[in-house]
Amino acid sequence: MNDLRREEGTSLIWFYSVVALIVAVVLVLSLATQQYLFARFLKDYSEQLVLATLSLQADMGHSKDTAEALVGLDSKSPKSFEIVSLTSPDTKTLVLHSCATWQSEIALIPLSRRMCVISMAR
Repeated sequence: MNDLRREEGTSLIWFYSVVALIVAVVLVLSLATQQYLFARFLKDYSEQLVLATLSLQADMGHSKDTAEALVGLDSKSPKSFEIVSLTSPDTKTLVLHSCATWQSEIALIPLSRRMCVISMAR
C-alpha cells in the first residue's frame, strides 16, 4: 500500500492549465475581433471618402487634394490613415487605395498591423 503514488494537488495543476488555455483563447478571439472590426471600419470609411470625393471633385478640382482635405476635416478618421493612390481609370470611376495601421487595444499585448483597402465609386 505504501508504493501507491499520491495524487494530491494534481487537480489544481489541471485547473490552472484549463484557466490558462481559456485566457489564451479569449485573447486570440478578442484580437481577431478587433482586427475584423477595424478592417470593416477602414473599408466603410474609404468607401464614404471616395463617394464624397467623387461628388466634390467637380467643385474643388484635383481629386487627391479633395480627398486629403476631407480626411483633414473628419475627426473620425483612423489615426494613421494614408491615401496611397487615387486614380480614375475612366471618366466615371474613381479608385481609392488607402491604408491604416491597426493597434491592439489590449495594453499587455502590443501588436500592430498595416491594413490596406481598395474602394471604388462611380
